[in-house]
Amino acid sequence: MARTGFSQDYDVVSLDEAQREGVPCYHFSLAAKRSKEDSTYERVGLWVEKSTLRPLYAEFFASSDKPLKRAFYKDYREAEGKDFPFTLDIFDGEDRARHTVMAYSRIGRKSMADTAFRREYLENWNPEPLK
Repeated sequence: MARTGFSQDYDVVSLDEAQREGVPCYHFSLAAKRSKEDSTYERVGLWVEKSTLRPLYAEFFASSDKPLKRAFYKDYREAEGKDFPFTLDIFDGEDRARHTVMAYSRIGRKSMADTAFRREYLENWNPEPLK
């Protein structure tokens, strides 16, 4: 949800033009790739701003078509030579009162082993400083 490169895990099912809060957008309907059977979300609706190609909003669904999460991508800034959303507002698919804000203070690259993606590892993680 936090990354903006959906093409690694999802195939485009359909593409339409739509408005999102008055902003002209491309609306992608995405489905998890068959090779990604362990995908957290079976289906994603993604609104991308036409003029900048930045993701603005996404809806994430379970295989049962139950809405799991809604995400708003905000506060775009340049990091590592690309535009990144430094704020991600995430709402529970059924209970709007359940809300998480992910706000990044910096974005950088650091090589990590796959085994590092565990909750216990987070307390030891220190990203490399931006160059």
